[in-house]
Amino acid sequence: KRWQCRMCEKSYTSKYNLVTHILGHNGIKPHSCPHCSKLFKQPSHLQTHLLTHQGTRPHKCQVCHKAFTQTSHLKRHMLLHSEVKPYSCHFCGRGFAYPSELKAHEVKHESGRCHVCVECGLDFSTLTQLKRHLASHQGPTLYQCLECDKSFHYRSQLQNHMLKHQNVRPFVCTECGMEFSQIHHLKQHSLTHKGVKEFKCEVCGREFTLQANMKRHMLIHTSVRPYQCHICFKTFVQKQTLKTHMIVHSPVKPFKCKVCGKSFNRMYNLLGHMHLHAGSKPFKCPYCSSKFNLKGNLSRHMKVKHGVMDIGLDSQGGWAKRNGQSRNDTNMTHSGASCPVRGVGRLAKAETSLGWAQVWKGGTLEGHDDNNDGIFMSSSKDLNEIT
Repeated sequence: KRWQCRMCEKSYTSKYNLVTHILGHNGIKPHSCPHCSKLFKQPSHLQTHLLTHQGTRPHKCQVCHKAFTQTSHLKRHMLLHSEVKPYSCHFCGRGFAYPSELKAHEVKHESGRCHVCVECGLDFSTLTQLKRHLASHQGPTLYQCLECDKSFHYRSQLQNHMLKHQNVRPFVCTECGMEFSQIHHLKQHSLTHKGVKEFKCEVCGREFTLQANMKRHMLIHTSVRPYQCHICFKTFVQKQTLKTHMIVHSPVKPFKCKVCGKSFNRMYNLLGHMHLHAGSKPFKCPYCSSKFNLKGNLSRHMKVKHGVMDIGLDSQGGWAKRNGQSRNDTNMTHSGASCPVRGVGRLAKAETSLGWAQVWKGGTLEGHDDNNDGIFMSSSKDLNEIT
């Protein structure tokens, strides 16, 4: 006997499946995930979802070794490695593996971006842009950098690239003062200050401002690190990360401070060093009043002083708690009866070195580290009272 839905005439072999189906018509999802509160119509869907929290991905691609929680996801992924493109554009006939890709492509046709490169599939809004792009498929590049032997198809690309060697960064962020060699890098950076994070990792829930950053992050969950340093044998997810790492083993330090002349092998380290000259320490510890000029220094501080091995956020946006100690216990420790500023800071350091951490919800701890000893005064008045 088959049980039929009166709304859509879909039929099932069991009454249970029909009831579950009808719940979907009514928007009812009775099965809730205990980790993230996501709702599901069927318990089997919930069980599949729970695999993402357990890190279990049993279905593995034999081509690129990417793993998935469901067979259907693997089958959909395999279309990328196949010549089969079942979804065709009715404007130009180009094929796509996924309907979402086809939809995004057809929107570009409707908005006027209908000039498509037959070599790689990139589309452009004008024929001039397409012709310029086609030059990249027509033999060797023309413009070569004399500093690093990197070559480019266009003079403008070479000029932008040379700014890196010249350490010219004309585009400055008005929020934090960071400098960039190209304006689109500044625009991407500005999104971090706006708090806009549209792209979310489906595995761990981490959010990103750029889709490229999210895709790069997703490689972490595959456990595939194909790029290895031949000197120290450290492995990396991306080839570019390996290249950046190799600078550590090089005696060449191309990034030089214009103030004191100190040289660094990475631009990131130079930028952190410049914070020292500016007197700024933008990275604040959520557990005490310490501030740092580099994020890496903050991470080391939190591991050594507070026992926090993994810096992250909980499901409600607070800092992740290390063990079961309550917020009230932590606050009591930070509100000692000794010196209201310096005594509390040192007491907090001694206690938090045991390894617990509070769940910190908001605000930043401002202060003055005039003695450079890691103890921050809440105001100049507090400093004068102590000294």
